[in-house]
Amino acid sequence: MSVYDEIYGLRQSSHIRNLVTVALMKACRDIYAEDVGIPNHANRLTWANVTITTQGESEAQRFMWAVIANDAVRAAGEAATDAEIQTAVDNVVNLFAV
Repeated sequence: MSVYDEIYGLRQSSHIRNLVTVALMKACRDIYAEDVGIPNHANRLTWANVTITTQGESEAQRFMWAVIANDAVRAAGEAATDAEIQTAVDNVVNLFAV
């Protein structure tokens, strides 16, 4: 099976999507607590407010490609740990918080 087939298969995984949803909520909570001097903080805070209050599930869907393309997540597949998923989410928040 090709790497691309593996990635596409993970895209369909409800297990991975559930982990991404929880990781997003944790990222939102962390943004609430971060220093206002963090680069892109205003956009991150706006993104976190919208995500945590109304769009958690749909935002997780938007994040899926970025998360599963992460080398550690792709290599672990369905066995990806909470920490691997969280790191993948945290690494791309600024791409979505615009």
